[in-house]
Amino acid sequence: MRPMLAITRYTLLEAARNRLFGVLLIGLFCVTGLAQFAGELAITETRQVQGAIAGMALRLFGVLVISLCVITAMAREFNDGTLDVIIALPFSRPVYVLGKLGGFLCLSLTVAALLCVPLLLYAAPFQVGVWGVSLACELFIVTALGLFFVLTLGSVTPAVTAVAAFYVLARSVGALRLVSRSPVLEGATPIQAYMQGAVDLLACILPNLDRYTRTEWLVYGTGSPEDLSHVIIQTVISLAVLIAAALFDFCRKNL
Repeated sequence: MRPMLAITRYTLLEAARNRLFGVLLIGLFCVTGLAQFAGELAITETRQVQGAIAGMALRLFGVLVISLCVITAMAREFNDGTLDVIIALPFSRPVYVLGKLGGFLCLSLTVAALLCVPLLLYAAPFQVGVWGVSLACELFIVTALGLFFVLTLGSVTPAVTAVAAFYVLARSVGALRLVSRSPVLEGATPIQAYMQGAVDLLACILPNLDRYTRTEWLVYGTGSPEDLSHVIIQTVISLAVLIAAALFDFCRKNL
């Protein structure tokens, strides 16, 4: 446990030294200003419009920051030889991967907590708390995705592209499934039936991220612990699969 905790601590220190929290503060200031500006343009339901815009922007900002932080930090260790030095130390490769993952997960939790602060201006504290827990789970999945893809692909551009594609697809797979089952498509051709089966398969494999961090929780106050139960269970399953895949791929590589 001591090497793993040391790697986790080093990961957090590296993020702080790279001015990540300064970037977060600038982003929070910009998003709050955008929400205030949108409220000035709204004719009715000013607070709801501000909460919706702030929630959407903060979620996307958090996903972007965490994914880039994970991928660039790991790629930098590959390129500057730090990974070779660490692997030469007397502990196993899973210790290194789990230590890095622990640091990134702690960082994701911190980012989610900070991003919830501006939302207290526009929504009830309980709804902000539900939204924040869901955001933390979403960032956990993005963290594991980034770690898996950077360990597998080995460079920044393919890893960022893969994470972005996975995230967009996981966010939209619910809508794609509804469209594929639209009554307009009754009497479908074999190609349409094949596409419907492919969408159903994706819906079974991918985490249903459109049920995470919903804006309506902030706007209409509909978030509940029952919503979080689904989010937490799906997050645990997704993390287990992604971590196992990352460990398998990293342990079989010749470095």
